[in-house]
Amino acid sequence: DMVLIRELEGNARQTIVDLSKKLLISRPTLKAKLQRLLDESIIRIRPIVDPLAMGYKTQVNLGLNTQPGQVDVVANILASYNQINHVTIHTGRYDAMAWAVLENPEDLPGFVMQDLAGIPGIIRVETMVNLKIAKISYAYLSDKNPKLRMDPPRKPLDELDLKMIDALKGDALQTQTELAPKLGTSPSTVKRKLQRLLDERIIRIVALVDPALLGYNTRATIGINAKPHEVDSVAQELASFQNVHHVVINTGNFDLIISVDFRGPEELSRFVREGLGSVQGLVSHETMVCLKTVRDTFTFTP
Repeated sequence: DMVLIRELEGNARQTIVDLSKKLLISRPTLKAKLQRLLDESIIRIRPIVDPLAMGYKTQVNLGLNTQPGQVDVVANILASYNQINHVTIHTGRYDAMAWAVLENPEDLPGFVMQDLAGIPGIIRVETMVNLKIAKISYAYLSDKNPKLRMDPPRKPLDELDLKMIDALKGDALQTQTELAPKLGTSPSTVKRKLQRLLDERIIRIVALVDPALLGYNTRATIGINAKPHEVDSVAQELASFQNVHHVVINTGNFDLIISVDFRGPEELSRFVREGLGSVQGLVSHETMVCLKTVRDTFTFTP
């Protein structure tokens, strides 16, 4: 099971034939194991969509403080916003944190001063604009770190591309033959367009696993400050740690925001004391333990 999950975390559209040869497992056994993982919701196969490719030019981390007893209410309201794709409740400096994606920089003031200001229970919002994303990984068993896009795709997505991405949200394992009639086109066109989406890293189709099922029960967000001329090198070194899943360079109080998952507080403590202590150029850090993940989505609709 673990070997199969690790392989699917990198590429979930591999065929049973290819996986059988690679993992040296018979096709019937492999097919049965995969079906069990899906049926019991141990894994979900999802398209991870690049927000920049979908037309979202502005991405921000939000740190929020709420009135006592209102953090769950605020977090649930935040999770209902289309612009917000990740919401967590924390200990530490912020009661809740969120990640929002917006189409244009000029949308940000209205979003913060009107949309967020209209949520009852929020006392304070700190907006940290993402300057660069050094790592986004949803893999817990695979050590592959996919290369991220830094620019929009050379050729803009057309209507068929968007329809295909939307169809894959419902079932990311659909074949080109199954997709073609739904999209009103030929299987060969589906194959060509899907391959382009994958080759240009506009989407990745991967297996997502609940970290708790693998024993990862401690999640934290860590704010980091670095020497001014070493922010990029610090980000790259942090991205090399397998337990670090997100590394983002920001404006605001922290130069970088990272998210980490560990099996328990002891592992987190060791990482903070020893792992972060070994990073050259890192000046200070602040750890905020995640108490609850309210929303975590991976697809975007323009």
